[in-house]
Amino acid sequence: MLKLKVTTMDKISESITNALLQRGFTAPLTFTQSVNGNKQPCIEVESTPFQTVPVIFKSIKIDTFGTSIQPLTDENKAVVPDTLFVWVSVHVSYVHFGNGSNGCSLFDYTCKVDTSREYTDGVYDERIN
Repeated sequence: MLKLKVTTMDKISESITNALLQRGFTAPLTFTQSVNGNKQPCIEVESTPFQTVPVIFKSIKIDTFGTSIQPLTDENKAVVPDTLFVWVSVHVSYVHFGNGSNGCSLFDYTCKVDTSREYTDGVYDERIN
């Protein structure tokens, strides 16, 4: 499994947390490297359920709705050496008072990671869309 360094995960979590703060979300988050349903490495982002004032939903939670860590490929589909592409779709889920649930995408975070950088996080070309 492709595994990111702790310093790389720290940089990614800081960027996603700051993007959520800019959108008014202050809930504590956990960031975990795992494997998705397609057996691909990914980053899971999750908050504990929280509320807003005034209360508009029974509960609200930040999570991911798609994520991957994979080798970066160029325009000819050739693998770029020592470089990973990270994509995390940050999502908000909510439960209505009638117990129905829904959610929506907040933003997509992407970056490239230079894995040959031993003493830095290696993160570059960060984007939040």
